[in-house]
This record gives sequence, C-alpha cells and structure tokens, in this order.
Amino acid sequence: MRKRGPLAVVILVVALATSAALAQDTEAPVFQLVEGTEARFLIDERLSGRDTTAVGITPLVTGTVQFDRDDPGTASVSIITIDARDLNSDRSQRDRAVVSRILQANRDLYRYITFEPTAVAGMPPLIQVGDILELQITGMLKVRNSVNEEVFDTTVTVVSETELQGLASTTIRWRDYGLRIPSVPLVSWVADEVILELAFTAVLPN
Repeated sequence: MRKRGPLAVVILVVALATSAALAQDTEAPVFQLVEGTEARFLIDERLSGRDTTAVGITPLVTGTVQFDRDDPGTASVSIITIDARDLNSDRSQRDRAVVSRILQANRDLYRYITFEPTAVAGMPPLIQVGDILELQITGMLKVRNSVNEEVFDTTVTVVSETELQGLASTTIRWRDYGLRIPSVPLVSWVADEVILELAFTAVLPN
C-alpha cells in the first residue's frame, strides 16, 4: 500500500473536518418543550353513583423535537419524560391513590413515565408556517416495569419559524402495564382504557 505524504495527510484531515462541520450545520433545528406543555390522563369512572371522567395533569414534561421545514423527512422526537409524581386532578384522594398506589411514583424507581419514539409517519414533503400536520408517532411507552409499543395520533401547528404547538393522544389499557386500581367505597366502576395526551409547545432556544 502506498504511504501518504505529510501534505496528503493534512489535506485528508482538513477534508474530514470540513465534512463534519458541514454535517453539523445541516442538522435539523432542535425545539425544546417549554411552559405550556402538559401531560394528561383521562379515564371514565363512576364516582358516588355519577359517571364522570377523571383527569390528571402535570406540566413536568421534558423532551425535544428535531424539525426542519425544508427537510421534513429528518424530523425526530427525543425521549419524552413525564414526572408521574406530580400528577394532579380535582380530588386529592384520587391523586394520592394514582401516585402512591397505582403508579407507585412515590418510589424513585417508578417516578418517571417515558415514551421513546421510534418512527414519525405522515410528514408532508413541504411545510410552510401556519400549516397543520397530522402525524402518527410510534414508540415505546414505559410505565413502571412494563414497556409496550404505542402510536400517538399527533396534530402539530407550525406557529412560526421558532415555535410548534400540538396535541398527541393515544388510548391504552392500564392492565397491559401491570397496573391495579384499588377498590374504594366511592368508586363503583373504572373503565379498562385510559386516554393519554401530551399538549405541547416547543420553541427554538435563543
């Protein structure tokens, strides 16, 4: 094999460095989830003889969205992390049951619910500010020790060059995650399915 001279080595190093810099420059912008983002669960129940929907909410959600209007096919979503210990509804008794008994989020091991996206489908070839995108985001949802593949139907509005807003939603069976809902006197029935939602605002950092 012919050995490269010093000049060839220098040229090769410069070429590799330039290629790396160009690749870095062409990476899609990264939008951060910010204030206004919240994760929610919605489940039907019969409370004191009345049918109602219990809603638990937390704003403690972290994650990023990599998105380039000029190259939508490169869009991706980071792992979304939800602090289940902070879930709150309109009843403190329910909150204690959800956090401590159902999710066991009072234990550090189970504090966070995570969603690790593996695919984004439905992205159009061209996107303009003001467009509303209808997407399907597939990924692995982890609740306590259970992990299942779920698909979130997601609507994204391109508010501006620097802001995205949207809502992602899916329906799961809580039994599929090894959860148990304790029996309490006031609640005579609880639905098998839970709606999970992520209402989000994502912006480009200054």
